[in-house]
Amino acid sequence: MPELESPEVLEERLASLGFETDRMERVFQIPGGVVFARVLEAHPISSTSLKRLVLDAGKVVVVSGRETPGRASGWPWPFPARR
Repeated sequence: MPELESPEVLEERLASLGFETDRMERVFQIPGGVVFARVLEAHPISSTSLKRLVLDAGKVVVVSGRETPGRASGWPWPFPARR
């Protein structure tokens, strides 16, 4: 996942958009082996509802059944540990 900004910076950004915050906290621990990758390319696979994705995590190719992955959308994605 992308690094989060400090709570103060996030609070200021939300306030500038008209949102009021009482408190902020991270609600989950990011598991090991999960990266956040942007979709660089999404190509339909003929005769299926699957798409072939190319992610920015080392140009890894992923086949996905997700309906709407698009260019520049972000995804958390599990990858096997590299040794």
